[in-house]
Amino acid sequence: MSRIAALAALVLLCSHALADSAAATRLGALLAGMQRIEAGHDPNNPASGAVLRKCGLQYEGILRKRIRSNQGITDVAWYSILKEEWKK
Repeated sequence: MSRIAALAALVLLCSHALADSAAATRLGALLAGMQRIEAGHDPNNPASGAVLRKCGLQYEGILRKRIRSNQGITDVAWYSILKEEWKK
């Protein structure tokens, strides 16, 4: 699955977590071909982590010095959700 499709699935996942019931049906179709969805955020922005947890993703840990940003090389807090964990 492409990164764009995975991002679309994550957006649908989050919109469902934020009470968009129609997103659940669309997400189910997207998840049919995937085993997991992953997302990361800057550990210095805990609000992003709160949104990912609300979307059902589980915290997996810190990927140290993972990406280059305008602040230099930074860590990434990593989250995922597995196909079987998604609430139907």
